[in-house]
Amino acid sequence: MSKTKNIRKPTKIEIVYCVEWGFLSTAASLAAAIETEVGIAPKLKKGHNGILEVYASGKIMYSNQSECGRLPGNEEIIAKLRKHQLHSAKSSAHDQQAGKDTPGGLIAGSGCT
Repeated sequence: MSKTKNIRKPTKIEIVYCVEWGFLSTAASLAAAIETEVGIAPKLKKGHNGILEVYASGKIMYSNQSECGRLPGNEEIIAKLRKHQLHSAKSSAHDQQAGKDTPGGLIAGSGCT
């Protein structure tokens, strides 16, 4: 059984890496691991000022700027992507259910706005 079957694919994964600090090899290794494990080839984007960030569907999954410059391991990022996808799948299922229950798409008393 493929590991990718448990993951709802995001529309886009992007890795922003600092050219000056030589993070291209780290970003390329991470992109290859993500493509193997998740089945999506991330877009690599040049950045500056020591940055290494990973985005899924526009949402930041990791930033070394908030981790005191620490670079992530591949499995750490893959785990975050899986968690994000599970959360997204649950949200999507909730949104679909909400649309069926009331005319405005909201479930009365659910706290959804």
